[in-house]
Amino acid sequence: MQFKTGDILRVNSVVPFVSHYGIVFSRNKLQYVAHNSFTKGKVLIVPLVKFLAKKEFLSVVRNCKTESLTDSSIEKSISEVINRQYKFFGFNCEAFTDYVCPNCTTKTDQRIVWGFGLFVLLLIIILITKNK
Repeated sequence: MQFKTGDILRVNSVVPFVSHYGIVFSRNKLQYVAHNSFTKGKVLIVPLVKFLAKKEFLSVVRNCKTESLTDSSIEKSISEVINRQYKFFGFNCEAFTDYVCPNCTTKTDQRIVWGFGLFVLLLIIILITKNK
């Protein structure tokens, strides 16, 4: 599958029923994906192949005007937030891609609420079973 600069990729997440997003750009003729990682707690830049490895690819978000995006404009936006910490209800992967591509939107939906609810429920179950 071919991707272009500014494509926002949607893949499955470590949290059930929640999608994860990253934005494609090129550097030295290689494609990379910048994403805000829940598990690492920060913005990461990884090769496209690594981003897609061990993840179920769901879709490309193409509801934005990517003509105005360039590799250098994406890298400039990334550099402005590269040290910002991940926040589930603040600066998450969707907020990151929306920041890098202000004309794009990942349209956060109810899956994030359901996913977080299931995550909390799982933690409660684990804590209850540990205390028995």
